Amino acid sequence: MIQLQFNVNSTYDLRISLGAVCRRLENCSKYAQVLFHVYMSRGTPEQADELCQVISRILPESQYVCFCTSGNILDGELSECDITVSCTIFEDPGTRIKVLHFNLREFTIDEMTERVRHFLATHEWVRCGEFELTYSYQSSSDVCRLFSTLPDDFVIFGGGAHSYIQDDAESFILANGATRADYGAVFVMLGGPNFHIQIEKITGWLPL
Repeated sequence: MIQLQFNVNSTYDLRISLGAVCRRLENCSKYAQVLFHVYMSRGTPEQADELCQVISRILPESQYVCFCTSGNILDGELSECDITVSCTIFEDPGTRIKVLHFNLREFTIDEMTERVRHFLATHEWVRCGEFELTYSYQSSSDVCRLFSTLPDDFVIFGGGAHSYIQDDAESFILANGATRADYGAVFVMLGGPNFHIQIEKITGWLPL
């Protein structure tokens, strides 16, 4: 697995950075899977759309998730840049990725739960899932109820798509093939025969 991280201030910066990603991919198998995370501590939802469109044009086979944050970390340090992009290249040809996006204005939490359960039951390759939820959906009890119904061997990690000023109106999330949602969630399903994951649980918070 290869992970590349970079700060961007514009779509031009992103194109330059994606050029470096393409050069790294020249030395990888054609079956390598690419996953982007676009973290935005400031910036407009429209800017998020533009950045993701650039990714889709240059690397159409890749998958991406983009959401707002209350701050970005680059190489273990708090970044002063408003937009940070993480690119993970899974070199093993057996690794698989699937992004599930839910607009919670169109789905209830129970309907989302049922779709996730069905996906896990019909895709045995899944080993874990990253879960991200917009700040505007504030029922933690609903989310905990969702997690409690998932298989015990399904590893889950993630957090919330929180805007810098913790304003519901500024919270958003988007992913491949889906319209940006200000009231939504994503699951990034990861797995494969040689895929292994270990997570750490941290309680509390300390500033960097």
